[in-house]
Amino acid sequence: MAHRPLVARRAGAQRALPAPREFRPLRSAAITMPNGTGHLETEYLVTLAIQNKTAIQAKLPDSAWTVQFLKLDGDTLRIGHGIPFGLLRKNLAIEFSWQQDSNQLLFTSTLTEPGSKLLGVKAPTRIVKTLNRNFDRVKPPASLQVSFSVAGTRYDLDFPQLESSGKPATAPELNSAFDLNDLRGLIQEFSRQSANLAEERKIIMFRDRKPENLAERLCTASGQVLYIPSLFGGLPVSNPFSDHSILTRSETARWLKQLDIDASQDSESWRVLEHSLRNRKLKSLVYIPIIFQHYTIGLLYLGVPADSAKPPLDLETIENFMQFARVLAQALQAHGYFKDAPTLDNDFKATIVNISAGGLLFATTDKAMIQQLQDGNSVSVQIRTAQRSVSAAGLVKRHFAETASGYFGLQFNSMAIEDFRYLFEYLYQRPMTDADAGSVEISRILANR
Repeated sequence: MAHRPLVARRAGAQRALPAPREFRPLRSAAITMPNGTGHLETEYLVTLAIQNKTAIQAKLPDSAWTVQFLKLDGDTLRIGHGIPFGLLRKNLAIEFSWQQDSNQLLFTSTLTEPGSKLLGVKAPTRIVKTLNRNFDRVKPPASLQVSFSVAGTRYDLDFPQLESSGKPATAPELNSAFDLNDLRGLIQEFSRQSANLAEERKIIMFRDRKPENLAERLCTASGQVLYIPSLFGGLPVSNPFSDHSILTRSETARWLKQLDIDASQDSESWRVLEHSLRNRKLKSLVYIPIIFQHYTIGLLYLGVPADSAKPPLDLETIENFMQFARVLAQALQAHGYFKDAPTLDNDFKATIVNISAGGLLFATTDKAMIQQLQDGNSVSVQIRTAQRSVSAAGLVKRHFAETASGYFGLQFNSMAIEDFRYLFEYLYQRPMTDADAGSVEISRILANR
């Protein structure tokens, strides 16, 4: 049965912006940059490849194979592979390469632990990059100082905290018939639409109780959707959404172990969850977390009984109610749901890994900030040199925050023209040219002034 979306989808295309005319024509000069990473960035890139399960090419003397980085274990990088064991020997030099964003990454390492399915190599201390972005990233000059402040109010809430790096907290565009300021109408709309799709439906809030059953615990800790298209097929094998927002079999097994629900090494421990759900005699079900900042404040639940005439829940329905959960979190804040909660300091310290005229990569050991800073968060940046102070606004575009340090990629999206010119010439030690001034990155930054 067709249903009206709770939340309108974002438009995919962006308006083209004209190149700024304020920059004076300057003589062009080549940029000479080191193409190797330092220790922090090397660890970040390898860890990101592990998290994203990136396909890695391993080049041997006479052949090339696709492998996967699994774990950084001290000075050893653990790798899963299907390379014939006869081709492997201790101290063999292997070249590893992969694509990350617009960069081709490469390093060579020595095989220390040959194995039929797993192998260990010396963890890299440096990765070579081929940079294809408009502005190259450089190591921060010694005289550069940067301070950060997160936009908006951050709360210290008595709700379950996400135990993962969390999901983007972006604000969706609302359907024109949907009033964010009408909380009662919002909940009534959920009831109306969900009634057409499932006999079992409810909004679970964790203000007065904690997560109870296994499904609730998994969703609350991971911040991911628990979706069973059909109990005959069980949990999804692969993620249907590019943001990995739905729990797959392998991710469920990992979370069962992390939450000490299943301490075995069984890669099919996800069957524990499937078995518990089958006992409920449902045809299809979904739990969707309601996330506010770094907390899971509640869940949306829909269940279709096995004997129901209604069809199983489909992906369009799941996507629709995922967006509704984001809207509901905003509406609760707007209606004072968290007004009596204490707030947290918005300023934090960080180490700059590298920086460009268009953004920077930073690391922090601030545990509260690692938990709370998510993709899409707005951050104010103050960049100071001996000669000048530059103010900029930026967005967190990517992050990895499951180690002692959190790594965050920040894209500048607003800066004064003369501040941008100064930062560019300070970082690259050359004047800005017309070609530089006409770049997409400059248009983006200056358009938001």
